[in-house]
Formats: sequence, structure tokens, C-alpha cells
Amino acid sequence: MKRFLSGLILSLLLIYLFSHPSDGFLAAQSGLYLWFHTLIPTLLPTMIFSNLLIQLDLVQSLVRIIAPLMARLFRLSTYGTYALLIGFLCGFPMGAKTISDLLRNGQISKEEASYLLPFVNNISPMFLINVVIMQTIQNSSFLLPTLFIVYGSPLIYGILTNQKFRRQSPFFDGGYKKQTSKIQIRFEMIDACIMNAVFTVLKMGSYVILFSILSHIIQSLPITNRLFQSFLVGSMELTNGIAFVGTQTLPFRQTYFLLCIVSVWGGFCALAQTKSVLSSDLFSIRAYIKARIIICLIACLLIACFLF
Repeated sequence: MKRFLSGLILSLLLIYLFSHPSDGFLAAQSGLYLWFHTLIPTLLPTMIFSNLLIQLDLVQSLVRIIAPLMARLFRLSTYGTYALLIGFLCGFPMGAKTISDLLRNGQISKEEASYLLPFVNNISPMFLINVVIMQTIQNSSFLLPTLFIVYGSPLIYGILTNQKFRRQSPFFDGGYKKQTSKIQIRFEMIDACIMNAVFTVLKMGSYVILFSILSHIIQSLPITNRLFQSFLVGSMELTNGIAFVGTQTLPFRQTYFLLCIVSVWGGFCALAQTKSVLSSDLFSIRAYIKARIIICLIACLLIACFLF
């Protein structure tokens, strides 16, 4: 049944592209524009330098100041602290990508990776401030409440699930050691880091194009309830979803609620991108979606406290 439904949905999408070639072209063009002008210049350099930091084992120097605090609050290792920092500062799916790289190098345990994954994958603060608050909401007084809602929700989830992590996992602060001279492998390492980053960004771009098409299809459907349609579009892909929500003439509270929830959820595009950078033994779609839904529910409570 599951295979039949997947085949039916894909067949319908293919029929749509053949029957509406101009719409499909514009939607794909929009996704390609977003990928080329936003994802490549922001994420590609970050991925390359993050890969180099991990491979050269320079992470400890970077997070030396906050690592002891994170060890006390969350019982995170130094490398787990780095994953937390990247995940909150660099946007989807850099948190998951960093966890995958650290786990592959043996610098964090599988238990720590599983604990961190649900709540370190978040929207970039620069995107949230510039696009959501300044361009869409257009009210700087919402800056601090929105930052608290969007980043406080995953942190609260991390606090709520921390005791289980403490019970299940002994403290692990990275057993990975270099076996080869860094000078001998430096250029090979740079090439490997670049290729890894380029391949990841290419996959991300493909997902952005795919979900941009899906978003465009939902926008073209005869849905009379604008709130429901905005929610569907926003749940597909973050950038297109926020832009669509911002253009709808909804009451401000509904608009603000949707913008915050879309920002916390990240969209199915971010979910697919996260899956693409993780191994199947670490990533469970059901568990990840369940965790993100809980984080969204926490965000709902924070939004209600702020608006009402």
C-alpha cells in the first residue's frame, strides 16, 4: 500500500509537470535561484571550513570558553558543544551534517549524536532576523520574543530529554586521534573536505528545487481556507513558505503564529536534507518528526504566552 501511494503521488507530479510545463519551469527556476544565490554562498564555505576544523582537530580551541558550561548544563562533550553551536548558528541542515562528520570521526558517541540531532538542527539567526522579522513582520520589537520562541523551544526540548541522555550514556569527550601527520595529508584533506561539501550542497539544491515545485502546486490548488493553505505551503519549504505566508492577508496573530511555527519546523525540505546527510542507522524519520512536533508544541505554548 505504501509503495502504491508513493508511485501514485510521483505519477501525479510527473503528469502535472507535463501538463503545466511553464508552471513547473518557473517553480524549478525559483528553487534553483534560491539554491544558487542563497544556499551556495552561505552554506558551502561554512561546510568546507567546518570539515577542515573537524579533520584538523581544532574544534576544542574554538569552543574552549563555552565547552565547560555545556558540559555542566547538558553533559555535552567538547565536540558535542561544537555541533550545538553550529546547529544554532548556521541553519538547516548544518547541525545534522556536523553531527554526522563528528560521529564518523569518532569524536562523539552515537548516544550523544542521537540526543543532539532532534534539537540542534535550526533556522539560521541571520535568516530569521533579516527575512522573517525585518522583511516579513517588519517590526523590530518582535526581535527578542521571536528569537526566544524559535531557539528557546529546541533548548527546552534538550533540557527535557537531557536526563534520559545522562542515564543512558557515560561521559565521552572524543576518543579520536590523528594517526598521520597533518602536513602530509593537508592538500588531500582540503580536497576531500571540498568534495564532501560540494556533494552535500548539490543534494540540498536538488531537494530545494523538488520542494519548490511541490509548494507551487499547493499554491495553485483551489483551497479556500488561506490559513490552511499557508500552513501547507510553509510545511514544504522554509523560504518559499515564509514568503507565501507574508503575502496572505491573514490577521496578524495568525501570520505571526505561522511564521514562528514554520521557522521552528523548517519544512519537509529540511527534513529531506537532514536525512540526506545522515546514515540510516542514526536517523529515524519517525523519531525525528516526533521530536520536531514536540518542539513545535513547545513553541505554540511560548507564542500563546507572548501574544495572549
